[in-house]
Amino acid sequence: MRLILLSLALTACGATNPNQANYDRVRAEVREELGLDHHHAEDVKDTQATATEVGGSIDPDAEEAAPDPVARGKEVYNTYCVACHGADGKGNNGQAASFPDDPARLAKSDAALVKSIREGVSGDVGIMPPWGSVVNEQDAKAAVAYIRSEWGE
Repeated sequence: MRLILLSLALTACGATNPNQANYDRVRAEVREELGLDHHHAEDVKDTQATATEVGGSIDPDAEEAAPDPVARGKEVYNTYCVACHGADGKGNNGQAASFPDDPARLAKSDAALVKSIREGVSGDVGIMPPWGSVVNEQDAKAAVAYIRSEWGE
C-alpha cells in the first residue's frame, strides 16, 4: 500500500509540483522502496545489449523468432506421414506416393500440397486420409517445406 501511495505522490509531484527538491525526495523514496539504485538504468541497458549480442530479446512485446519450418516439418512428417510415405519418401513399396521417384508430385503448388494434406486425396496410388483435424495449416506448410527440402529440386 505504501508503494502505491509513494507512486501516486511521485506522479503528482512530478506533474504538478514545481518544487524539484520535493519531487527528487519522493522519487528517491520510491526507488529505495523498489530496491532500485542509480545504476538500474545502466543495468537494463547492459542486459539488453547482452541479449542482442547473443541473438535474443528481452522485449516482452517482441515476437518470438519463428521456428525453422523445415525442422518443424520434419517433426510433422515423422509423426503423420512416415508410416505411409516412408523415411526415404519413396512410399513404402507403393503404399503411398513416392516423392523422389515422381517429380510431378512436388511440381504442385504449396497450396495444393497443403490442401492434399489437410483434406486428403484420392489418386493412382490409393487414398490419403485427411489430416486437417490433427495437422493445422502452419504445420501442413511446414511439412511441405520439409518434403521439398528433402526430395524437391
